[in-house]
Amino acid sequence: MAIAMSHKLQLRSHPKVYGLDYSLKMTNIFLYGTLCDRELLEICLGRSLDNVKLLNAELENHSVFWVKNKNFPVIKFNRGSFAKGLAVLDIDDHELERLDFYEGG
Repeated sequence: MAIAMSHKLQLRSHPKVYGLDYSLKMTNIFLYGTLCDRELLEICLGRSLDNVKLLNAELENHSVFWVKNKNFPVIKFNRGSFAKGLAVLDIDDHELERLDFYEGG
């Protein structure tokens, strides 16, 4: 099954993700592709996004490309580019497991 992938990233330790406060001590991930759709993300997390901290974010020196003849993207190093996505802040282990399940579909 072809699905969009999320790029997991400990944002507090990555100096080139813009739009975040690095003093956060939470589990944070960077998403790109279909999981940036808020309705789908809500379904995957199993709860309303009303209390989920979401930020538009960019990952420096990376680009998102859709795989030819497939319905999922990949993220690749690309100097000087910025991959646009969503930073999801303060999610718990259960929510990470739910996202991993979606990714593994």
